[in-house]
Order: sequence, then structure tokens, then C-alpha cells
Amino acid sequence: MRKRFLAICSILVVLIAVLIPSCESKEEGGTIIVKATLCGVPWEGVVNCTITEPEGGSISLCGGAPIGITLDEISRGFYTADFLDGGPPAAILVNIVPEESQALTSGGTVIFTLNFEKKRDASIEFITWTIDGVPIEQWEGAWQYTEGSYYVSIEELGNVIDVHYEERVDGCEGAVVTVNETSDFQIHWLDAIGEYMYPELHVANN
Repeated sequence: MRKRFLAICSILVVLIAVLIPSCESKEEGGTIIVKATLCGVPWEGVVNCTITEPEGGSISLCGGAPIGITLDEISRGFYTADFLDGGPPAAILVNIVPEESQALTSGGTVIFTLNFEKKRDASIEFITWTIDGVPIEQWEGAWQYTEGSYYVSIEELGNVIDVHYEERVDGCEGAVVTVNETSDFQIHWLDAIGEYMYPELHVANN
């Protein structure tokens, strides 16, 4: 019985050795390059990214873009780039071009480009009110209630009251940012002018 058992084990070992295919899928030489842009213009600075290899391994690339690595041995298949950190200050990564994986062949080069944009933001700073073009601080009969708010006494008809803002937009040139402005304008009718005359308010530009 012992001899028979050993013989069976020997046969199994031989079969396994024959059925396992060769794992050899390596080729010599290949280069991977990572570039970066800011607002469509080439940007040079530190980026940190990972290159995923076809067999699931990874290569870390960290340094001043454009950054590259030449491999003595490459795996057959497709490579993918993933951004980790770095890049232009106060910028966001829009995309990586190309978005799909790239095949790297022996002696070949693949290039991934990290495209960044400045963060889009908008702000509004109140400047002043004007009456007939005169800053409200200089208007006789106006006194400040709170910051940016005034009580105004107007005795004439046909006055033009306006509000002035300074708008600021951050982002790449040509970026579109929506800005919403709100002005609080209250009218208190205290005295009538004549028997049948009442105030009329005409509003321009919303």
C-alpha cells in the first residue's frame, strides 16, 4: 500500500507541472512620463501620482513635473495613472489625459497629462449708495443707521438712487462664474406732497 500511494503522488506532481502555464510576460525597456498643465498652460511643479501596472503592481512617481521613469523591464499590457497630491496651489484636478489606460511596449513611451484649473469663486464688496450720483456720505439729509445702511430725507422729486458694488472672480481666464447680487431698499412714505400726489418707484436692472 505504501508504494502505491507514493506512485500516485508522483503522477499528480507531474500533471500539475505540465498544466501551469508560464508566467513570463515581461519585455525590456519602456518609459512613462507625467506632465501637468494649469489653465491649459504647461505647469512645472511637484506632483505625486501612482502608475498601476497590468499585473496589479504600482509605481510611485513624485517630483517636479514633467516627471518620468524609464523601466528596465516592463509588463505586457496597459498602464493607468492616478493623481495623489501636489500640483498648483489652490487648484483642482479637472482630468487626466488620456483617461483610459495606455499600452506600453518595449522601447515605447506613454505620456499622461494632469490638467489643473484654478478654483472658481466670486465675491461682491459693497462700495456705497449714491443719490443723483452723489455718494450718500456726502448727501445732506442722510445719516448712517448701520454699516451700509442709511436713513435719507429727500424733499425733491425725481431723484436717482443707486448702489455700487465691486465684483471679483477667481479662476482661469474665460471661466464662467455666476454672481447673485441682492440690495435691500425700503421706502417709508412719511409726508404727502399735495392732495393727490404719491411716490412712484421705477426700478432698472432688477
